[in-house]
Amino acid sequence: MSWIVGPLDLSRAPELPLAWLTSLGSPEAEAVMGRTTLTSADYADFAGRADGASRLARRRLVKGLVAALAGRHPDEVEIGRSPLGAPVIVGPEGWHVSLGGRWPFLAIAVARQPVGVDVERLDQDPPPDDAFTPEERRRIAGRPSLALELWTAKEAHAKRTGRANLYEAGQIATFPEGDALITRCAEHAARCLTVRAANAVAALAMSDER
Repeated sequence: MSWIVGPLDLSRAPELPLAWLTSLGSPEAEAVMGRTTLTSADYADFAGRADGASRLARRRLVKGLVAALAGRHPDEVEIGRSPLGAPVIVGPEGWHVSLGGRWPFLAIAVARQPVGVDVERLDQDPPPDDAFTPEERRRIAGRPSLALELWTAKEAHAKRTGRANLYEAGQIATFPEGDALITRCAEHAARCLTVRAANAVAALAMSDER
């Protein structure tokens, strides 16, 4: 699979896992959101949370995207949360989703297997040194954009485990392999594909089985 940046043609069956880098204000995102409505459960999920309007817009976008990929009506898509607070597809069964946002960028991954996705701005402050292994610090010396790319892959890896809050970036190691990164921690391994567009870098973590 590969990243889709910007326009997304849902009339053609995209390859899964699908990773889409867009923004909430883009015409293509507005078109997907326009097909969906929110339920009382959706509104309750974000009640009292900061940036609620943006979060609800993201929920509409995810519901519309999953519906199109699964061949379902958007009203049939139900999104809940894992015990640790990560978004999960309750119905239809067998679908997985991950989101990452860094204004104005939004990354969404949808798959039939656990996935993780993250996006960061290239002009943000660099990650702390303790986020990297000694070998990684040698690789990124003098290359701040590479440091952010590795950081993004680590975040995507942690999200894929379903227990993102339990992992520190320094516990996850990255290893370049062709056009991908292999990410590993004590319990999990993943294959990460990264993409750079405009002022952002995004990473998708999926199974390392090939």
